[in-house]
Amino acid sequence: MVQLRVFPSKDDSRYVNNLYNLISFIIGEENLIDRIARMGTTNPLWVDITWRAGAGLCESTIDMCSHITKYMGLDVLMHLTCTGMTRDYIISALDRAKEAGIRNILALRGDPPHGQADWKPVENGFSYATDLVKFIKERYGNWFCIVVAGYPEVHLDAKSREDDI
Repeated sequence: MVQLRVFPSKDDSRYVNNLYNLISFIIGEENLIDRIARMGTTNPLWVDITWRAGAGLCESTIDMCSHITKYMGLDVLMHLTCTGMTRDYIISALDRAKEAGIRNILALRGDPPHGQADWKPVENGFSYATDLVKFIKERYGNWFCIVVAGYPEVHLDAKSREDDI
């Protein structure tokens, strides 16, 4: 899935952001790279690349973000979820991102893995995006610009509004 999002700014100009969902992108890596290059001519402020959760799958996210940063010169917002990720794997992913010059991370808890109804943390992983953010800040300081997402209402898994806050 590709989304071209246009946002108004205070001075009535517009800025563009491209979102690429690697999970549902079935046309192949070469076609995706070609598409990103073509859409890069719209001069987006950044390009979002979704996270493919789980050992081995996330390599495609990191590789794609690295390629966009190195060869296309576009700013990347790399999504990073807690789903199926141990601390060691998170460290490996963030070390690779830093080495590639990726500065922007969207820290998310993530959805349950495909085929599972409930989200459960893995052993030696993170339960919440807030835990992931704290860990990134403690380990990497201000290297990464960390973006978060939240629910404007109560989170689906919260017992109550008070519990969520």
